[in-house]
Amino acid sequence: MITAEAQQINFKYCAFIFAVACIIRLAFVIESFSIPAIRTPTPGLDVDLNWQAARIIASGASTDEPYFEPMMLSTPLYSYWLALGQKLIGDSMFIHRIINILIASMSAVLIFILVSRLVQSRWAAFTFSFMWTILPSLIYFDSTLHKSALEIFILISVLYIVTKKRSHLSAFNSVLTGSLVGVLLTALLFIQLNTFLYAVIFFVYIAAGKGVAKKEKFRILLPAVMIFTVSFLFFQFRNDLLNQRYPWFLPTKGVHTFIGFHKGAHGTYHQIKDIPPWPYGHTFYSRMNAEIQAQHPMTPDDSDRFYLRQTLNFIISNPAETLGLISTKALLFFNNYEVKGIDDLYYINKKSLILSLPPRGLGLFVMFAGLGVLRLLYLKKYRQGFLLCGILGCILASNIMTFVTWRYRLLNIVPLSLLAAHGLKFFCDRTLDLFTLRKPVMTSLITYALLVLLPLTACGWIAYRPVLEKERKGFFTRSSANDRLSMAAASRISRLSELESMDADTISVKWEKAFLLNALHRHSEAYRILKNLHEKGLMHPYGTYKYLVYLFWLGDYQRAVQLFSSISLQNPLMIPEVTRQLQGVEKKVYRLFVEPYRT
Repeated sequence: MITAEAQQINFKYCAFIFAVACIIRLAFVIESFSIPAIRTPTPGLDVDLNWQAARIIASGASTDEPYFEPMMLSTPLYSYWLALGQKLIGDSMFIHRIINILIASMSAVLIFILVSRLVQSRWAAFTFSFMWTILPSLIYFDSTLHKSALEIFILISVLYIVTKKRSHLSAFNSVLTGSLVGVLLTALLFIQLNTFLYAVIFFVYIAAGKGVAKKEKFRILLPAVMIFTVSFLFFQFRNDLLNQRYPWFLPTKGVHTFIGFHKGAHGTYHQIKDIPPWPYGHTFYSRMNAEIQAQHPMTPDDSDRFYLRQTLNFIISNPAETLGLISTKALLFFNNYEVKGIDDLYYINKKSLILSLPPRGLGLFVMFAGLGVLRLLYLKKYRQGFLLCGILGCILASNIMTFVTWRYRLLNIVPLSLLAAHGLKFFCDRTLDLFTLRKPVMTSLITYALLVLLPLTACGWIAYRPVLEKERKGFFTRSSANDRLSMAAASRISRLSELESMDADTISVKWEKAFLLNALHRHSEAYRILKNLHEKGLMHPYGTYKYLVYLFWLGDYQRAVQLFSSISLQNPLMIPEVTRQLQGVEKKVYRLFVEPYRT
């Protein structure tokens, strides 16, 4: 039984951890105003894309008309979360970042509680929850508008619920617990599709519980399984069920797996020829590229299946290369080096004092996690080992099937922290046993070397071996390019505000607005202006080219043919100017689906 004094101490620890996490992250938010790519999120990349999609959702848009930003996202929850925030507290990114910080700080507190519960060591709980608060990757993603903070909080919340020891629950409380587990697992699915495997781990863990009546397990599992399964099936087949004209949250799992398994792939992101390394590339250009190869138009679902088949063909045809890629990704997944995604920690370090402080990566977590597995085996806590290693395995599998970046692997910090806390306890216990000399000296030394030093050395080699030496300079260069794009975006946003405040609504102003919006990757707004101008019979070489590309994105090749018919009637000399600007996939789909049908 926990005494009132113990509860008070735990509360003090929790309050301290929450405060430290908040202060560090708030300091980074203030510091990051000097970093262009954070001050003005790079147009078209994840933060800006989710923010713009949320604006569209909050405005009450529907799928009756095309909205490109929601189409480019693969899951809905985070955009709807931001849209709700925009409705309730306005569109200040600073305020939304503060909310992210509060959620992330609660995750640090829950990690303290979970370690205390599972490892039964308050000092180990404090050690790793504190390390959690100062880990640079978490500070960065917790303090920016990425979905990682919310995703981690939901995962930890499910762990908190299923690992809580309970006396006999009433029928109502059992069903309520199961329903909450089902809802949280569905929320994970709707924020990141590759989390669907977690459900299997959690359901097996609940079913294998000791000291719990079968009826009680059934009452927990039934609503959890039903809620999650129905949600999963609905999301998988939503396009067929809803029959929307312009569906949002288009599937991209096929192209992401193909990015991870194709000629030239090296474990992290490697661009596929003719598919731009941007969300619009993965959504629209990937479909167009598939259509070119198949020689006929495709739906987004058709395109997704096409790339899944391409991935499978590569794996079957190149078994040795596939095994090499799997091995490389596994090593990258556990390595201390934070592999660049859209952003690069080591570029941001040059501009941030807070992120340049140690620890720099997952190294210590990985080293002690290996010992944590040994402790769980030594104590015969197989069910807990299955839960933590199972979740870690699911995260590893999703990275192997796609590619490794510091954000894609970020969730591994949850099971790694819990395993590492077990490992630290195991290290201290075995070291204490060594000095107490309960066994002969030589036996104690050999046992200590095999059970402690050897696993630490092996895990240390995995965590700290040099990786991606050739690619690091390229990562740095591409991250500095994001800063330049953000600085250009800031001036464009300023100019756009000037145009919107002007009374003049001339044709030239409309063209300029469309071009600015296009450059800012606010494609839905740009498309509507260009569509309106062309419906009035107005043409512009660059504007008509951009409008034609939007029609390609939508797969509306019939309307593209009609556009060229209008150009032929009004200004046939513009056709060479428009088609000259087409490049790569754009030119190929034009020649395949538009040019032969022009009149």
